[in-house]
Amino acid sequence: MGGLTDEQLLKRATHAGRNLRILAALASVGLGIIVAASIVVEDARPFLTVFTMAFLPITVGYWMLATAAQRGSEKSVGIVLVVMLFQIALNVISYGIVAAGERGEAEMSFSGLVLPVLVIVALHSSRKALVELKERGLWDQVFGSAKPVGNLCPIGGSLLVLGFVVMNAGTVYVGFQAGAGKNAEIEQARLFLGMLEKEEQEFLTVMNAPEGLLAEGRLDKAFEKIGALEKRLEAVRAEVAGNKLLLAILATYGNGVKQWGEGLKALRPPSPDPLKAQKELELGDRFRAQAAADFDRRYVEGGDK
Repeated sequence: MGGLTDEQLLKRATHAGRNLRILAALASVGLGIIVAASIVVEDARPFLTVFTMAFLPITVGYWMLATAAQRGSEKSVGIVLVVMLFQIALNVISYGIVAAGERGEAEMSFSGLVLPVLVIVALHSSRKALVELKERGLWDQVFGSAKPVGNLCPIGGSLLVLGFVVMNAGTVYVGFQAGAGKNAEIEQARLFLGMLEKEEQEFLTVMNAPEGLLAEGRLDKAFEKIGALEKRLEAVRAEVAGNKLLLAILATYGNGVKQWGEGLKALRPPSPDPLKAQKELELGDRFRAQAAADFDRRYVEGGDK
C-alpha cells in the first residue's frame, strides 16, 4: 500500500465494505438454498436443519461486520481474517475426527480449505488500505461522517465463530452418520450373500443332482428347498426394508425364485411338462443373473464391500 498515491488509496477505501457485503450476500444465498432444500427434501431435513443453524449466525455475522467495514472499521476485516484461519483449523480437525471414525476412508473437504484462503487473500489488502488511511490521516475524508461502529465487530465476530463451530460439528455428525449408514448397508448386503451361500446353494444342489428331478423324492426335495429359499428371501426383505437399492435387487432376485418355483410346478405329476419347466427355470436363471450383476455394480465394483 505504501506505493499508492493518496488518490488511489481513497478509491480503495470502500473495498473492505464491498467485499464483506459480497460474502454476506453469498452466505444469505447459501442459507436460502439450505432452507429451501430442507423443505423439499424431507429425508435430509435433520442434516439440513443443522446447517441452517450454522448458516444463520454466519450470515448475520457477515452483515454486521460488513456494516462495520462500511463505516471504516479495519477491525471488522481483521476479525474475518482471524475467523478464516480458525475455520481452516476446524476443517482439518473435523477431517481428522471423521477419518479416525471411518478408519481413514474419509475425504478431505478442499472447499473448506480453499474458500477461506480465497477470502483471506481478498480481504488482506482491504484491511491494509483502511490501516494506511488512518496512518496518512485520510480516514476522516471517507468515514468521518459515518455512524459509530459500536458493538458490531465483537457481536458479528462471535456469531461467525459460533456458526463455523456449529457447521464443523455438523460436518462431523454427518460424517459419522454416513459412516454408520454405510456400515449398516454393508451388513445388509451380507444378508443377501448369506442367503445365496446357504438356502440358494442347498436348492441348486438338489436341482443339479445327477439322478434328475423326476427321480423318486427329488422333486419333493426341490420344493422343500425352494420353500426355504422363499421364506429366507422374505426375512431378508424385512431386515433391509429401508434400503431401496437392495430392495430393488431383491425384487429382481425374487422374480427369479418365483420362476424357479413355476418350473418345478411344471414337473408335477400326473402331467409333467419338461419343456415348459425348462423355459421357466431358464427365465429364473436370467433374473438371478441380473440380480447378481446389479449387486456387483453396487457392492463390488462400487467398492462397498
